[in-house]
Amino acid sequence: MMQCINEPLVSVVTPVYNGGRYLAQCVESVLAQTYKNWEYLIVDNCSTDETGEIVAAYARQDPRVRVIRNREHLKALANWNNSIRHIAPQSKYCKIVHADDWLFPDCLRKMVECAEASPSAALVSSYVLLEKSTGKSHTIERTVLNVEMPYPNPLVQGKEAGRSYLQGSIRFTFTPSSLLIRSDVVRSRQALFDESPEILSASDCHLGLAVLAQWDLAFVHQVLTGVREHVESLTQTAYGLGVTCPETLRLLIRFGHTYLSAAEYDGCWKREVAAYGRFLGRSMFAFRGTEFWNFQRNQWQQLGCQMSFASLCVYALREVMGAFGEPFRRIEERWRLAHRRPAVS
Repeated sequence: MMQCINEPLVSVVTPVYNGGRYLAQCVESVLAQTYKNWEYLIVDNCSTDETGEIVAAYARQDPRVRVIRNREHLKALANWNNSIRHIAPQSKYCKIVHADDWLFPDCLRKMVECAEASPSAALVSSYVLLEKSTGKSHTIERTVLNVEMPYPNPLVQGKEAGRSYLQGSIRFTFTPSSLLIRSDVVRSRQALFDESPEILSASDCHLGLAVLAQWDLAFVHQVLTGVREHVESLTQTAYGLGVTCPETLRLLIRFGHTYLSAAEYDGCWKREVAAYGRFLGRSMFAFRGTEFWNFQRNQWQQLGCQMSFASLCVYALREVMGAFGEPFRRIEERWRLAHRRPAVS
């Protein structure tokens, strides 16, 4: 109890809808934290599976667990924002953990220590274990994210972090489960996550770049959180439509002039448009359906990218030449080495 008195209060928040498959592991990971001064808000978005029974059982076991059930079902981002609004007025930090993700036991303790030592930082992140389910066999691929963060630096200036992110020189994830956020920053925003309809899947990136324009990023060089991508997840659904390229361009439009010089912005824009074209060129050989192409046509029109059928064919041809050209270049190089004339002594 004396330890809790000296520890800042952390509000842990789990917005959930039909999360029964992984929810127990998520809740257990919060209960197992070595850091003790936390409240845990689980906001049930009118689930129709066993979610309600699971969270009610945990609330009976631990008074720090509080369950809130929405009166009506909300869209995902609206539910995230609604959930955050219930944090305690006295909480200093907020930790989102989605129902299919989890925390390692030292997560809150290490992140709070880092935040307390870095008062200029509004966000604290760490290495993240990604578990990705692929195919009907549900094979699990495991990858550690954020490994490009400069070691052992515990603090990165916000402007430099945002600049590196947009330029692609350092890639790190803004997925909500990976971050600890200062509660004052949460309270200062009318809605923590932007619900604008043109933002398709990168609302977390928009939040991160908006915050880093004014605050720094603290970092713990340990694996402290785990996240899942599976066939039912919003991330996998978005990837199926191919949102990455248009979302990257949309981030550049919104934040490029905040973090980049005019020349840097122009270079990044040309690079990402070319990457978008190459992606669409490859997609021409991937038997994508009508929904995919209607979506992409709408996206590049919104972004002002003039992607005609002829230009897509050019990108597709380049992709083919890139795929088949390398073996021919190697054969040619070996032939030249085998038939070169001996040096004259």
